[in-house]
Amino acid sequence: MEEEKVRIERLMQEENLNASQFAAKTGIQISTLSHILSGRNKGMSATVMKQILQSFPSISSDWLILGTGPMYRQISHSQSRDLFSNLDETDCYSTVYNSEIPKKNDQEKESNQKIKESFIENRPTLPPIVPIVEKPPRKIKKIIVYFDDNSFQEFSED
Repeated sequence: MEEEKVRIERLMQEENLNASQFAAKTGIQISTLSHILSGRNKGMSATVMKQILQSFPSISSDWLILGTGPMYRQISHSQSRDLFSNLDETDCYSTVYNSEIPKKNDQEKESNQKIKESFIENRPTLPPIVPIVEKPPRKIKKIIVYFDDNSFQEFSED
C-alpha cells in the first residue's frame, strides 16, 4: 500500500502537473500541498481528499484514500451520468508520457486509457440553458414621513 504522499506524487505525474499547477487545479493551498509532499503532514484531511476527488473524478476514491485498487476507477453504465456533466475533457485527461516519468507496463497503460475513453464517451451532454426572466421595475406607491413631534405625513400615488 502506497503512502498518501506517494499517491499524490503519482497523480501529479500521471496528469503531468507540477505542485503549483496541482494546487491551483484542486484549490488546495500550496503550503498544505507542500507539507503533504515534504512529509510534514503524515496524512491528508478529508477536505483535501474531497477537493482532489472533485477535481479528478476519474480517480478511484479507494486508491486515493486507502491506497487499494487501481488508480482510475471503472465506469459502469449504471452509475449516475449527471455527476460530471460540467467537466472539460482536456482538464481531466491531459496525461503526457515523457522520459522523465517512469513507464508503466503496457497492460496497465492500456487499461487506464480504456477507462479514460469510456469515461469521455459516457459523459452526458449539458442541459439546455434556461433564459432568466427579469421582473418589471418596482414603483413607489406610498411614502410616510414621521416627525419628531410624533406626527406624520403620507404621500401616495393618486
